[in-house]
Amino acid sequence: MFLGQLVNEALNFALKTTIKEPRPLGCGHPGYGMPSSHSQFMAYLAVYCVLWSYRRVKLDDYLWKILGNAGLCALAALVMYSRVALRYHTVNQVLVGAFVGSIFAIFWTALTAIYVDPEISKIEKWKITRMLYFRGHDHR
Repeated sequence: MFLGQLVNEALNFALKTTIKEPRPLGCGHPGYGMPSSHSQFMAYLAVYCVLWSYRRVKLDDYLWKILGNAGLCALAALVMYSRVALRYHTVNQVLVGAFVGSIFAIFWTALTAIYVDPEISKIEKWKITRMLYFRGHDHR
């Protein structure tokens, strides 16, 4: 997830320097506004965690999973709202940030499921990792 966030931030920087859309007038904050990096990060975090929880978290009571995910999505929405309310970004800048972050989270989740998860399963079988009680994400 952390490496995905670093790549997400690099993507945001590349988009900002390519699009070069200014922030709202009177903002007083330097730099470009499109897409909103806060919105992109929060969308990435929320979507990645929701996808991760449904693939990995084993709960007998799904209500806790639903409540946790709803809370995280509400927090993401609150951050996005605050970026517009504080006049750091326009609505479009926030929406584009949320879209890019969400799509990147889906992409990153698929990428790790295809390429990283099988390697972790192999590492779990090594003698040294068994001796050290290493358990990957699929351990129940």
